[in-house]
Amino acid sequence: NDEAGVVVLARIADLNPEEPRIAIWLDFMYQSLHFAKGQALSAAKALALFTLLNQTHEHAVDASVSKAELFSFFADTLLSKTKSMALADRFTLQEVEAITKYAQTVLLNHMLLIRLVFTQPQTVRRSEAEYFVQQPAAPPPLSASIGEPPDEQETEEGAPCGNETEAEAIPQENGGPLAASPEAAPCESEGTTSGSNSELTDAIGEAMASYMSQLKQQMTAEYEAREAKLRERIEKLEKK
Repeated sequence: NDEAGVVVLARIADLNPEEPRIAIWLDFMYQSLHFAKGQALSAAKALALFTLLNQTHEHAVDASVSKAELFSFFADTLLSKTKSMALADRFTLQEVEAITKYAQTVLLNHMLLIRLVFTQPQTVRRSEAEYFVQQPAAPPPLSASIGEPPDEQETEEGAPCGNETEAEAIPQENGGPLAASPEAAPCESEGTTSGSNSELTDAIGEAMASYMSQLKQQMTAEYEAREAKLRERIEKLEKK
């Protein structure tokens, strides 16, 4: 489910999902990967989409960026990401339309809300309550139910296994020894698929770690600037 997916994503990026802002960003990234899966995008396309939305989200947090500049940044980044990919891995026209519509719905049209959540100080009020829930009585054990008739049990125990009947050897055409039944062929290796998934997981973890580092630096710089302004105001008031 979605909650388990967010927990796995937080474990990959080594982040604490209990922190409100990180939880919001993790859910946004998980839903983006879920969208890529729904569009049946390849691993290369999914990683490009993940990076594109990640960079656009980082650009939206910047207070100096307008909505028109954010739309322009998204379009230019999507174009550059597409050109940097191999011809066989580039986004199709239908995929570009779907990605643009998705980005407008979850990101581009909510720039001010995202900026408010990720830049303004947030107050968290936690409350706890205890509830008494009465559990129903446990049902009687299945062993207490009426068993099967003895004749049916003996019939089932004495019946030969279907595999043993089919496993009887059939003589070869030339009258040679009995031919043994062939064993089932082992399943084909899925090393290629697992390898691509592992590379995508590592790349997602690196991208998330890089973004969180930049976001923390930006937030720290903004807080320091606000504290400096506040100190200046306090000093002016004290002089008066």
